[in-house]
Amino acid sequence: MAKRKIDWLNHALEFMVVLIGILIAFQLNECSTSRAQKKLLDDHMHYISLEGEANLDRLEELLTHTQSQLGICDSLLGVISRSKDVNAARNLSVALLDLREADLQMDSYNVLQESGDIRYMEDFDAKRRVITLYEGLKNVSDVDEYLQNLHDAHYYPYLKEHFDLVNWGKVSNEQSEAYFSSEFGNVVSTYRFLTVSQIRVYKEQIESLKSYLKA
Repeated sequence: MAKRKIDWLNHALEFMVVLIGILIAFQLNECSTSRAQKKLLDDHMHYISLEGEANLDRLEELLTHTQSQLGICDSLLGVISRSKDVNAARNLSVALLDLREADLQMDSYNVLQESGDIRYMEDFDAKRRVITLYEGLKNVSDVDEYLQNLHDAHYYPYLKEHFDLVNWGKVSNEQSEAYFSSEFGNVVSTYRFLTVSQIRVYKEQIESLKSYLKA
């Protein structure tokens, strides 16, 4: 019986067709995945930009308030050093109770990190800018926390113990001494120091946000 001749050329062509089909399907899948990842990153960056605009507005508002608080600190320290005007000391001290925290939005960045989608960012500089931006915003939370701790542990307890925050009538000589004591002056001086730190950090992050949003 004659041996059947194998059509190697035909088999090779069929193999090439199948291989090319697989490669084309793989390439199409890669393109589809790449487009999906790009769309995903574009969405993340869009929400981060919106979050940045909201944080910028909040920081600019806080900067104005904190600069006003710094002026109150300076006035109060002047009153304490002169040891005369009790009403001014009390009014300025109460004004410093208006403590505000930035409470900045970081949800969009947290989602980018926790979802793992940040790994799709192939542009190293863009990734670095985002990470640096939010690391800077954490400094705002830190400096706010320092002042809040001083307020809770020392400033408000001192006022609560020594000041009459309800009856705004005549203050006795014994009470008035608490308004001008070195202990209170030291607390207010520390309050002022942390307020200056707040202003510096706020300004830094405002410029950082403006630079990021502009880019």
